[in-house]
Amino acid sequence: WDPKVWNSPVDNERAWADFVRRDFEPLFREHGVHLVVSGHSHLYLRGFRDGVAYVTVGGGGAGLERGAADHVEDLLDTRGRVVHFVHHFATLGVTEDRCPQLRLESFDAATGEALD
Repeated sequence: WDPKVWNSPVDNERAWADFVRRDFEPLFREHGVHLVVSGHSHLYLRGFRDGVAYVTVGGGGAGLERGAADHVEDLLDTRGRVVHFVHHFATLGVTEDRCPQLRLESFDAATGEALD
């Protein structure tokens, strides 16, 4: 695997998204990045674009985004796209199976229930 973790999301907030898509998204594809995890935007968002999984994990406690009012754009493939406007946390790990897999799980901070 080749996951990347950083602050700037590729999938929402116009100014950040333009910069990331223009300067970094081509590098992700070129170098076989499988997963990009970001924060910054206060929501949970997971989806795919050109074979790369993008996850925004930004619901740690500040005010949450409100969807269209905060320019959350539909830039990821609509199939399999998940968006939650709740406080949350996530874990990233590797399964201990015979054929290990990278696994990201997210949970509602108030209830502990799985979001994705």
